[in-house]
Amino acid sequence: MCMIMKLSEKLSNSKAAKFVPLVLLAVFELWYFVFLNQNIDSLINADDASELLLGRILAQEHAILSQSWYYSTEIRFLNTNLIYGPLFLFLKNWHTIRIVSLVILHVLLLASFYYFMQRMGRKDLFPAAALAVMVPLTRTYCWVVVRIPYYVPYLIISCLTLGFLFVYQRSAGKKKTAVLIGSAVLALLACAGGARQAIALYVPLLFTALFFLGQSLKDPEADQRERVNDLLKFAGILFISACIGFLINSAVMSRLYSFRSWTFGFTFFSTDRFKEVVDGVLSSFGYHDGPVTMKRTLMNAAAMILFLSTILSLWYALGSKKKSSEQYRFLAVFYVSAFVVFALLYSMTSMYYQYRYNIPFFIFSFPLICFWISESDWFAKVRPLLTAGFVMVMCLGAVLTYNEERIAVIMDDTNEQLSEISSKLLSENYTEGYSVYSYANILTELSDGAIDVWFWNDPYLAETEHLDEIYEWLQPKRHKTTPPQGKVFLLLSEENLESCLWKEQLSDDRLLMRTDELLVYGFGSHEEIVRILEGH
Repeated sequence: MCMIMKLSEKLSNSKAAKFVPLVLLAVFELWYFVFLNQNIDSLINADDASELLLGRILAQEHAILSQSWYYSTEIRFLNTNLIYGPLFLFLKNWHTIRIVSLVILHVLLLASFYYFMQRMGRKDLFPAAALAVMVPLTRTYCWVVVRIPYYVPYLIISCLTLGFLFVYQRSAGKKKTAVLIGSAVLALLACAGGARQAIALYVPLLFTALFFLGQSLKDPEADQRERVNDLLKFAGILFISACIGFLINSAVMSRLYSFRSWTFGFTFFSTDRFKEVVDGVLSSFGYHDGPVTMKRTLMNAAAMILFLSTILSLWYALGSKKKSSEQYRFLAVFYVSAFVVFALLYSMTSMYYQYRYNIPFFIFSFPLICFWISESDWFAKVRPLLTAGFVMVMCLGAVLTYNEERIAVIMDDTNEQLSEISSKLLSENYTEGYSVYSYANILTELSDGAIDVWFWNDPYLAETEHLDEIYEWLQPKRHKTTPPQGKVFLLLSEENLESCLWKEQLSDDRLLMRTDELLVYGFGSHEEIVRILEGH
């Protein structure tokens, strides 16, 4: 025990030790970007490629939104398109654009997170918390934050907004008004793209303000009442602004642009669905069920440590008002509010749920754990050791996750087959054709945009009778009205071929290329493929 105390004291007095998490973060980032630069073509999927294709269209139109594109369930407004689009004006290689955009988004996320921690007055916690935010504990987190940063814009907006809140509370006069107006405009623009940011940020922030209002009614302290009033005003105005943004999305954007609204129904409270959300949080930390292996045991142990640390950090903040700081309590209440919003949303509706939806509030688990270690009187003598332990657990999870990424490249060679097909098609002067969603936009990206693919929805291929019944989802709208020109190819998997209605018409003499899983057929023109496959 004496040795532990001495080691803890040495770590506490060592200035270098405080920067170790940042050094580790730099090492992880450098290694992963080298790995991505070598293997990104093997890791992208149809959703990823669609983002880049939209970016090229926006660059061609010199716009930030496009009326010539089928969006998914939300319109990409304050999102990755703001990075992809401009890069297409200066760069031509799609691989380079993807890597450069990822570097930019990582820098922006780190900067916004630093701003948030600084405005909370705890930039000393930034190194350990930043490492935790930027290294992945699961492949899903790696996919949507680290590798293909779908969720990074949402995280940036959340960090900036919470940072603005603390600036607002400490400002006066014109600066106070300017911060409020700027934050309200950001809320409007963020929610004009869809409801996701409102659910992840503005609704929980309002709940947080109402909680502290209730607490202040029991506490006559004038200074606290003023801060709570500022919080309530800030959260209330941003919530109203977010609602206006979503109304613009529903009433205006939906008329100008093509995207699908979320469809769901209300249900009575479902304990199974509530458990699904709780399991989703645990899964976000890297916990997975399955056979007992050394690797899975290590990942699950790390996940349980982080999950229980988050629970204890919340318990300490909410149960030790006199011992925990105001910033710590605020973050804890916001985290619980966000969890409640998600739990109610998915427990009382039929809305589709995946655990990655938790990520916009889940990332605040890490600063919460850092606050707990820093402020709890439980750890007064071993605080540096616990911080080192937290960093080690995060590094363990990240190493195991990165190893899964490496294995994925080795085991899944579908994109390698698509790369071979791309070369074959271009050598045979085929630049336009048909496929299913799973392969279409990947083929476009792998060919640096040289190949244009009209596609159908994979699950409904068996119900598709006509070639030009394309899927109105993440592809150019002109595909609906203008068929492929010149020589036309058809790309299907063996499984697709078994289910499609044209199987009998696809003879081997039309086969251009066959790989382990994929088949490519060639036709002289659109008229010819329609005549052969549809019989007219």
